[in-house]
Amino acid sequence: MIEDRFWSETCTTADRVLTELADWLRQSRAVRTIEVDEGWSDDRDVSVFVGRWAWLDIRALVETHDAGRSLVRFSTHLRPTIYGVATALVLGVALFVAALYGVALRWPLAGATAAGLRCRCSSPRLPGERRRPRPLSGAASRG
Repeated sequence: MIEDRFWSETCTTADRVLTELADWLRQSRAVRTIEVDEGWSDDRDVSVFVGRWAWLDIRALVETHDAGRSLVRFSTHLRPTIYGVATALVLGVALFVAALYGVALRWPLAGATAAGLRCRCSSPRLPGERRRPRPLSGAASRG
């Protein structure tokens, strides 16, 4: 979740800010679907469809201060769609099955790449120890 704050020297309301935001998003060519909440959801006020993968939920809060000033807070949260969750699960299962049945043995380049990434990312080191690059065993050097 990301939060942004804006200071205003004039008094405003959350409804006014959200209406202007929704109007600006509707005029934008980058946004196709916008859902404005009717007030029943406590976690979002406006939702913007971000491709097939997710919704960007926007919530606004206005704090009124003395002399007609206000602080406007926006919070954004990325919420995956059912399609995004299902695709991530299918991809995860496919990678697990590929590892289980030894796909790397059929395509040695893919196996060497995966092994190299695994060794590089998870080799044990002592605190403060620097990693020295090591050549892969059996790899031909370029001259």
